[in-house]
Amino acid sequence: MSDIYYWRENIGEEDLLTTFKQEIEQLLAGDYKSLHLEQLHGVSGVSLYSIRVNRETRLLLTTHKGKLCLLDAVYNHDCHKNTSEILVC
Repeated sequence: MSDIYYWRENIGEEDLLTTFKQEIEQLLAGDYKSLHLEQLHGVSGVSLYSIRVNRETRLLLTTHKGKLCLLDAVYNHDCHKNTSEILVC
C-alpha cells in the first residue's frame, strides 16, 4: 500500500487500516464504481471524495502530489463535521 498516504488517526493505527483494508485495496486497484466514489461539494480549495464502506460509514479522501490521501472515517453520514475539522488542521 505504498501508493496511499494516511492522515489523522489513520497514521500508524493498525486496527483502523485493517478495518478498511478491503476498501483501500479496491481503491488502489481503481475499483471506484463498486466503492461508490463521489466528489463532495461545498468545500473550496481542495477536492474531497468519499467511498462507501457500508450503509453508515464512508472514508474521506483527497489527492496529494498525485497520491491518494486517506483523511478520515465518517460514521453515520456526518461528513460536514469531519470536513470542517479537516480543513482547520
